[in-house]
Amino acid sequence: VSSGTVQVHTGRLWNRQSHALRVGDGLQTHQDGAVQLRAVDARNVAAWRQGKAVFDGTPLGEVVAELNRYRDLPIEVRDPALAQARIAGVFSVDDTDAFLETLPRLMPVQVLHVAGLGPRIVRL
Repeated sequence: VSSGTVQVHTGRLWNRQSHALRVGDGLQTHQDGAVQLRAVDARNVAAWRQGKAVFDGTPLGEVVAELNRYRDLPIEVRDPALAQARIAGVFSVDDTDAFLETLPRLMPVQVLHVAGLGPRIVRL
């Protein structure tokens, strides 16, 4: 929420939950249906409206998961330790390939492009 308040209702009709969100609040939903209230940076919300994703000390695995929402072929990070490496930056959700081009300049990784599959990020 970037301004005002928002009332969000989640869950099945027979098990509805209500959440009151204020400026700086956000909800994260999980595949199992769980909902988690969390603090968000209102600047990131504004950036999202402009087609940007902002990361500040975010694990690479989370960055990739967010950018994969905007890709046809997903990016993969198979090394769990590498997925935990933290990254900061502002990336365009309309040009996720630019992220892949920039990443090797930010950390010691290589991006492999596998025919028919999405890119793979591997440690150097």
